Amino acid sequence: MIENENGKLKELMSSFQEQDYNAAINIAKTILSNNSGNTNVQNILALSLKNIGKRSEAINLFNEIIEHNPNEGYLYANLANILLSDGKLDEALQNFKLAIKHNPKLENAYNGLGTVLTELGNLEEALKIYKKALTVTKKPKNVHYNLGNIYRKLEIYDQAAKHYSKTDILLSESHHLECLYLMNKKEEFLDKLDKLENDEVYTSLASSLSTHARIRYEIEKKYSFCDNPFSYIYTRNLINENIISNDDFDNLKDEIDSMKLEYKDQALLKKGSQSAGNIFYYESNIISNIKKVITEEITIYKNLFKESQDKYISSWPNDTRLFGWIIKMRSGGNLDAHIHKEGWLSGSLYLEIPEDKDLGEGDIIFSLTGANYPTGNKLFPQKRVNVDKGVVVLFPSALFHYTTPFNSNDNRITLAFDIIPASNLA
Repeated sequence: MIENENGKLKELMSSFQEQDYNAAINIAKTILSNNSGNTNVQNILALSLKNIGKRSEAINLFNEIIEHNPNEGYLYANLANILLSDGKLDEALQNFKLAIKHNPKLENAYNGLGTVLTELGNLEEALKIYKKALTVTKKPKNVHYNLGNIYRKLEIYDQAAKHYSKTDILLSESHHLECLYLMNKKEEFLDKLDKLENDEVYTSLASSLSTHARIRYEIEKKYSFCDNPFSYIYTRNLINENIISNDDFDNLKDEIDSMKLEYKDQALLKKGSQSAGNIFYYESNIISNIKKVITEEITIYKNLFKESQDKYISSWPNDTRLFGWIIKMRSGGNLDAHIHKEGWLSGSLYLEIPEDKDLGEGDIIFSLTGANYPTGNKLFPQKRVNVDKGVVVLFPSALFHYTTPFNSNDNRITLAFDIIPASNLA
């Protein structure tokens, strides 16, 4: 009996680590049918439920586990992480604090608490928490990365660069590069960019900075990731091409409404909200079909540009994750300029566009500048893409993009997604 359970436990861990969450759920339930008090199995079950989109079930289960194990800090931390991703910041804050109370050396609790405080705008408090984390962690590189992010937000770029230099997290070098750029340390910036090129470290952030620097500093291309990102913008109307019918889109929108997704505020999003978690983890035939369609469009996209020598295409990562979310905007809504620093390819599938909006309203604008990047009084090109229901737009994550406001009684609903290299998810 014990031997059989040990085998099931190994199978459970394997399924969970391979992100086969539905299998993990089934195995966990089998184990718990014979050993209902196995806290570790209950924990994996709750995490798996969260990862397939059954977030309410996961929260309820964590609350139940905690009731019987009130002194286990990691349970509070795992619950808090779900609450955080759902935008329930006050509840997340309390649970991260309880996690630290019961386990003062729990690094991920400090990291989570710092993230909550950052989301709440309490950057100075977040800074204190991360500094405290340095005194207890066995993985200081992760904390240095978080400290770099805080100092970056505080616009204390020299300190941000200092902490980024103390971590080997893949994106830290690109963040370090960004700090050098924002401090206008031109020569150090160009040397760092050359190093990334020579080391074949390709990221969307570095690409965006390189493209921006070419215009700002009037220099030749220094980074071979993506010479002209505008040329990699791809659009297609899936309704007009008979890929998906208008009724299918309406069914998809109804399905999303029925899911009762958790929505959270997003700082860049005005008069709108964004769903929490990965929509592609939800168990739904309609969502699975849409994922298949998007995956096929990405394959078409890669084949379209297969002759390109740009590293954006030729060094396309083998191991990627598709992460999607829903954005709802109401009248007057828009999304400010940003890039997706962790992504490789980004995209939008438009589920609903107001029919009564004026021409140009609610369009997506691509640009080579944004955020607080200094322009040096140079002109940076833009490209406008008109969107409609059924349109899919694919583009390099390195491109700044934003949307124009619209006026209508109807909502603007988008399924946004990223292809993220697995190395950026560590």
